[in-house]
Amino acid sequence: VTFSLLELDPALAKLRPPHHHTYEQVMLSVGGTTTVEVDGKTSDLAPMRVAMIPPDVNHRIAGVSGADKEHR
Repeated sequence: VTFSLLELDPALAKLRPPHHHTYEQVMLSVGGTTTVEVDGKTSDLAPMRVAMIPPDVNHRIAGVSGADKEHR
């Protein structure tokens, strides 16, 4: 399992193409709403919610909105 903490620029977040890893990934939305695409299905993660991404499944961050500086 990998867990990374990233601060994403909303304008650039959606530009990263789908990709996959050989290990499970945990994605946590800290501030604002993070739109994730996992295996072609899109979901919105509210603040302090997580997405579990299985190994070898294509995924990407499709957008970030509503993040405020209080959570950074």
